Amino acid sequence: MTPPHDRIARALAAIVRHRAVVLVVYALLLPAAIYEAVRIPSDSGIDRLIVPSDPDFAATRAFDTLFPEPPIALLVFESPSPWAPAELARVQRAQAALSVIPHVTAFTALDALRQARPAASIDELRALARGTKIFRAQNLVGDDFISLVASLDVHTPAERDHVLAAIDRALALSGALPVRMVGQPLVSSWIERATADASARAFPVFGLLLVVIAVFLFRSVRALGAIVLALGTAVALAVAAGGALGFTFTIVSVLVPLTIMVTTL
Repeated sequence: MTPPHDRIARALAAIVRHRAVVLVVYALLLPAAIYEAVRIPSDSGIDRLIVPSDPDFAATRAFDTLFPEPPIALLVFESPSPWAPAELARVQRAQAALSVIPHVTAFTALDALRQARPAASIDELRALARGTKIFRAQNLVGDDFISLVASLDVHTPAERDHVLAAIDRALALSGALPVRMVGQPLVSSWIERATADASARAFPVFGLLLVVIAVFLFRSVRALGAIVLALGTAVALAVAAGGALGFTFTIVSVLVPLTIMVTTL
């Protein structure tokens, strides 16, 4: 039986003998790999961290298919007296400012109650809102806050970020601040920004580490160039293979190129 290291040695020797053919194959594959790698879509949603075969996840997806719900942001106006006229006026100013933003629908629990009881006074509406369990369960009202719901008619991360920025500007101009904002669109937007910032910091640091190690060990610019070229080719080919298999970049898989570089080095 041939020892494994002998088979590896013969394979490496064959690569060296046919290095011209290997270089030509790599030269042909590399442009296509780079093209495929830059076309891989990015999806940084939190649900991408869940295994698709999970029963609860599958049931949630099935429910969303039958009853689709737009992304929702919750604007929480906190106050010791949330039903005071000044606080209600602040909520109404914010609602009016958000209502003119394209792709945004803003409403509160008061809107639903006023439709049911148009002639009710503020005191009656407050009693109804605070006594209705569903409003409290949905965090629309509480002892020290009133929430404004912003429903976003967006379909891409770029549209979502554009609308969220418009909401921030509208709130500042309306004089309704301070406001706490929560919801899936805000969390997803923050995760994407944080991931991009972390990648922007990590890759330059690793690149500097690579240069220092290569120069220190080999004392040669040619060796540095060969290592950088080999690493770049390995990353491009591996990422392109993932794209060809239908993978997307998530908040975890953005570390894959860095992992390939470290392993190859």
